[in-house]
Amino acid sequence: MNSSHPTSLKRTTMTKFKDLPLEILEKITAVPTLSTAEQRCARETCRLLKSALDPEFYGVFPLNCAIMASRDALQILQSLQPSREMWNKYARVLHIRWSRKSSEKFPCVVDPQAINDSEPDKDKKVELTTEFLHTMDRIDGVHWDVSFCIPIWLHRAVQETFAPRLPAITSLTLDMRETNPRFLPLFDLSHFGVENVRILRYKGIGGYPPKDSQIGTQLAHVVKSANSNLSVLDIHRLHANDSNLVWKALIGLFENQEESLMPELKLEELRTDTITFELIRFLAMYRGIGIKCLHLQEDGYNCVLGRTDSLLDLFNRHILPRHATILQRLSFGSVYESRWSFGNHWARRLPRLIHKGGLLKLTELAVSLNEKGVIDPSVYGRQTLDSDNGPPMVHTLLSLVPSFPRLERLSISISIPQGYRKSSGCGTHRWTHISRMRNSIVQDIQDFRLGREQRAALLSETLTIAVSWDMKVLFVLVPVPSTESETREEVDGEYMFMSVKAN
Repeated sequence: MNSSHPTSLKRTTMTKFKDLPLEILEKITAVPTLSTAEQRCARETCRLLKSALDPEFYGVFPLNCAIMASRDALQILQSLQPSREMWNKYARVLHIRWSRKSSEKFPCVVDPQAINDSEPDKDKKVELTTEFLHTMDRIDGVHWDVSFCIPIWLHRAVQETFAPRLPAITSLTLDMRETNPRFLPLFDLSHFGVENVRILRYKGIGGYPPKDSQIGTQLAHVVKSANSNLSVLDIHRLHANDSNLVWKALIGLFENQEESLMPELKLEELRTDTITFELIRFLAMYRGIGIKCLHLQEDGYNCVLGRTDSLLDLFNRHILPRHATILQRLSFGSVYESRWSFGNHWARRLPRLIHKGGLLKLTELAVSLNEKGVIDPSVYGRQTLDSDNGPPMVHTLLSLVPSFPRLERLSISISIPQGYRKSSGCGTHRWTHISRMRNSIVQDIQDFRLGREQRAALLSETLTIAVSWDMKVLFVLVPVPSTESETREEVDGEYMFMSVKAN
């Protein structure tokens, strides 16, 4: 059985083949049994393979900020000219990104933190970049990793020169996790035509934004302009004050409107880690195609302190029942321990919804678990296992699996105790906590699967169970069509495969 992940193995194999010395490649191709016709066929196959890969390869035009800020930028831009026709023909997405490897290979010639940069050959680079971009009239998607080292001239060239010439884009992804808060006021979405946006994804810097940042207002403008086209809305690490502007913009589409005049939205996927009353209001007023994917993950940056219980109660009473019959993917939980994590209150709520015909279409369920529902007090000195002194919460969760007839994947994430937020030793404590939680959850899963025959039979033969923390998969149980189940465990970025017997 392979000892590495299939995707990474394929990438490594292709890279190593490409980097083989010419002498070895010549030996591979110099097979004496190949006739001239067979050699011609091999060459034609390679040519067809290259042509088949062209749309995929040239489909995304990457603007690497690290390269654009280097002293070699002008030479690299000029080297792209021969392939310009191919980019013009196939490019559909502009990806502005920052690469750590490129930043090491091409050192910046200016201070990346300087607002007023004065790079050598800046005017020539602006001219070549805008000239190159202006011919790509098929681009309808922008993926922008707003990095801290993006040259200001490139920032302005894309926004003020390129964006106004684009037709209305259909996909917009903004990732600001690597930027400096001082750069946020420079960011302006008003240059983009956004009335046709179907997919909007945003990942911010977390915490309080600068006072002169308009990112909340600009995102609100996008969702309001694209209201009838928007199908995917993914908002993460945006402060509650800014996120409320987004939800209020959507609420305004329904508020004080006659029912016949209310728009029919097409929103099918909503993901956010900012849970506020305005979000609950929007979900309660939503009118249109049913939301099939709902991901609510209370985040440490944006949680409304002291309001978790009231928000959760509103969600359980009014929101989840409203969307339960349509939902195919449901995710709820908390980065830091709270009642949003799975507990006995959820174990009582979910069966009631199912009894009323809800959640029967669910194929993916993701929850988080608090420490007191997992860690055995006899091992770690905890006073209580959970609030009701019942069985491990993992067993309670797995016992609900038969209630979801179409469930294919169950994801369990680890919540962090509130006391580790500002603790001076939070790093060590956190990793100790994650390790203990992971071991306990995995052990509970194995005990459940290998326990009494009638209980183990509750798990579907097609169910995948994953344990994770902060989007990093720590353990995956993948069923295979045999008497054994294959378990894949990720350690330091690599996958180890093992076999776990099913009872």
